[in-house]
Amino acid sequence: MTSGAWGDGRLGPVVSAALLPWAAHAALGFADPVADRRWRAGWRLGLLLGLLTAFTPTAWLVATTLAVVVVTAVLVVLPGARGDRSTWGPPLTAVLVPLALLAPWWVGSLRRGAAEALLLDPGRLPAAEPTGLELLTGRLGETGAPWWLGALLVVLALLALLPRATRAAVLLVWVVALVAALVALGLSWTTLDLSVGTAAPGVGAPLAVLVGALVTAAVLGAVGARGSVARPVLAGVVAVAAVVPVLGLGWAVVADDRLADAPDSGIPAYMVQRSELGPEHGILVLRGDVAGGLEHTVRRGDGTTLGEDEVLALSGEDADLTATVRELVSAPTSETVTRLGELGIEHVVLPAPADGDVAAGLDAAGGLVQASAADPGTRAWQVDRPLSTQALEGGTSALHVSLLVVQGIALVTVLVLCAPTRERRRRR
Repeated sequence: MTSGAWGDGRLGPVVSAALLPWAAHAALGFADPVADRRWRAGWRLGLLLGLLTAFTPTAWLVATTLAVVVVTAVLVVLPGARGDRSTWGPPLTAVLVPLALLAPWWVGSLRRGAAEALLLDPGRLPAAEPTGLELLTGRLGETGAPWWLGALLVVLALLALLPRATRAAVLLVWVVALVAALVALGLSWTTLDLSVGTAAPGVGAPLAVLVGALVTAAVLGAVGARGSVARPVLAGVVAVAAVVPVLGLGWAVVADDRLADAPDSGIPAYMVQRSELGPEHGILVLRGDVAGGLEHTVRRGDGTTLGEDEVLALSGEDADLTATVRELVSAPTSETVTRLGELGIEHVVLPAPADGDVAAGLDAAGGLVQASAADPGTRAWQVDRPLSTQALEGGTSALHVSLLVVQGIALVTVLVLCAPTRERRRRR
């Protein structure tokens, strides 16, 4: 909430923040003295990591980096653990399970030349590019809570290093925070080239891990300070720690968000309602003018919904539609309008201010009937031709079906392997 993800309509970081405590609890199972429980912790964490990656793809990068750091440190400190597969096997399993569970997504993205999807968080593009200070204070951009609210959490996490009883645990948590910060720093240096321009990779997962680590450090510090810090000082720290979530909740209640933002599309309301009846009732929207160039988009159903922004940004141009639109605005014929119906387009709209030359050409096109619009500057037409969805139907890939089968088998297998064991007691 305080990061601004909710107010900006970005569900991915919100879900990741909710799943992160469960994933951290599963990771604690790697320290279990029983090998079987360590393996089950690996499967359990792999399942949760798959969910995290589905909502924030860069979560897999954070988890993989953490796994490499932790396993390397363990093997350096305990060289004899190299021969014990139950030491390094569970973390390796945890980072490989999402690859099987999400195979239809990442393999399909690579096959279609849309590898950028592996680094994008769901939501409207372009996403905000937070600075280092904003990341440290748990903000994704201008829609986040005031920076000083996150700064209080950083101060509490630093003070948590003082109690000697929990200093080792707090240092480990700070290592996790450092790894998340380094991953976020590496992502900030990356630029993704999309069909609609450039965009920055999503940093929702590193931000959630970083803030979660700071919260954990503050809690551990408070536990360690109970017997080593004077009561007045401890009471003051506890008061500040209690104020942070209260202020954050209060800010989330009163702050303005962008969830209710509905940018005016210039499309008449009755056309929007018609488009919701089926994909064959599409709306072709033309923006711009002849001198500066025209842009075309097609609205179908409910329009662009959550998760479709990045799909559109990564999709290639529809050459058939582009050729039809080019002919429509230059020298429209009756065959051109018939092709619009075959492409599942029922209405054509020129939002205000409509270009006069384009509007005049469409007025003269056979098969286009002028339609009403509330805005006097908007021009609209209805396609008086049979509508079809045949051109919208895509083929089925055998590889994709195979990957779905693999995904289903992997999901069932992981659910079985991550289930808790039942201890059998023999009667004496």
